[in-house]
Amino acid sequence: MAIDAAFSSQIGLGIRDQIVSEDFAATNDDYKRAGIIAKIGPYLVDDFAYAIKFLADGGSSETIKRDINPRHVLAQAWNINRLEAATQRARENVFDGPIRVVGLRLAGLPDLYLVIDGMHRTVAARLVGRSFITAEVRGYWLCNPACAVIRGRFLHVSDGYGGFQRRQRDKEVMNILRGLGVVDHTPIIWKSLRSGLISVQNWYRKVANLIAS
Repeated sequence: MAIDAAFSSQIGLGIRDQIVSEDFAATNDDYKRAGIIAKIGPYLVDDFAYAIKFLADGGSSETIKRDINPRHVLAQAWNINRLEAATQRARENVFDGPIRVVGLRLAGLPDLYLVIDGMHRTVAARLVGRSFITAEVRGYWLCNPACAVIRGRFLHVSDGYGGFQRRQRDKEVMNILRGLGVVDHTPIIWKSLRSGLISVQNWYRKVANLIAS
C-alpha cells in the first residue's frame, strides 16, 4: 500500500512550532516546560518519530556532513532555558558545531531526521527562520511500510526472520502508520463493532452534556 497522498502533502510541509497554551492537555510535561509544541501535519513530532521507527528496514551507516532543513528534523524542545539560550545564539549567528542525526527515508516523503544531539539548536533554528542547519548524518534508515501490518488494536512488525512481533499501540500512532502506508488487515466485523461502540459512546456524551446544561 502506497503512502496516502494527502498525508504525504501534509508531512512534506515540515514541522511547525506552536506556543503551548496554559490549558493544553499534555500527557508529557516537557511541552509545557519548554513552552513550545512541535507538530508535523496534525501530529505531535514525538508521536510521529515513535511511529515511523517501527518501519525501519535496513539502511546505511555511513556518516556524512551536510546542511539539512531544520523543518525536516523531528525535534521537540523540552527545556525552556536551553531553548532560550540556543535561540539567542542563533539570532547572533553563533554556531556550536553540527547537530547529530540519523536519516529516515520513505518513498513519498522528504528525508526526515531523528536527533541524536542538538534538539534545542534545531528548534532554535526553526524559530529564527533558518532554512538549513549543518548536521552530521550518521547513516540513513530505509523505512518500509510493508514490514508491518495492523490488525485491530495491534501492530504486527516483522522480526527480520520471517515472523512478526505483536505490539499494542494507541490510536494516534496507528493513524500515523496507516498514513505512512501500513496496511490495515482488521476484519470487517471488528471495524463495524468498533464503529458501533464509538457511536454509542458519542450518544452517551451528548446525553450527559444535555443533562449538565
